[in-house]
Amino acid sequence: MTDDTNEALAHDALAGDDERPAVVDGSGIADLTGIHALFEGDSGDMPIQAREAAIQLKRNRAIDGALFDQAMDHLADVRRSLNNDLLDLLIDEHYRVMVAVPVRADGYAVRSLKNRASLNAREASLLAALRRKVLEYENVDVPSEGWEVSREEIVQVLSTGSGFLAGRNSEQAVHEQVDRLIGTMRTNGFLEDRGDGLYLVTSLVPMVLDPAHIDLWLGALDAPDDDGEAPPADADEADDDGEVTEEKDETLW
Repeated sequence: MTDDTNEALAHDALAGDDERPAVVDGSGIADLTGIHALFEGDSGDMPIQAREAAIQLKRNRAIDGALFDQAMDHLADVRRSLNNDLLDLLIDEHYRVMVAVPVRADGYAVRSLKNRASLNAREASLLAALRRKVLEYENVDVPSEGWEVSREEIVQVLSTGSGFLAGRNSEQAVHEQVDRLIGTMRTNGFLEDRGDGLYLVTSLVPMVLDPAHIDLWLGALDAPDDDGEAPPADADEADDDGEVTEEKDETLW
């Protein structure tokens, strides 16, 4: 094989986003080691775009928008990086959102990089209410950027009718519980704060409650954790009427 041929192979291997020249040794053999190196001693084999998407998936609950497109462009690399950390990739191309979920290694006592997210019954009730809100928007063709819900709407839906806060004697206790629930929704990536008491319902809500994924959490109530034991219930919590209630977590992923 000629020097020109090896140089051409090296150039082809580096085609795309990485424009740095390949190293060709004295014998004309293309050395492709470290072509994606970002620091001294970096032996990684993924381009920066794939690394960025994988890091965000490991760090956050979900990615969407431009980062979703970026991950799709480097899907094999992103998936391989997640699998190395015992994470699987769920993709919803309709809502253009993806999330990394922990998995178990059969026969090995090795835990995933991420812990499973879980919701108790009250949090799951709010999630269902947010899904209904999304359906209302979808029925009138409102894009996902406009899926807003106010804090007062959340208070209203949870404290009236069949809402689990209906009939509570203390308005202050109702608002405190709603604030805690909203905090959980934000932590899990279902709501984004837009200020002035408004929140954006993210595309993760319809993705999680899609029939293809719903068993990941609704069907996993009391499922054993990574150590083979059932997840503990939340600490006993006294409601505003002084009644102590015990809630079990529903596993999301």
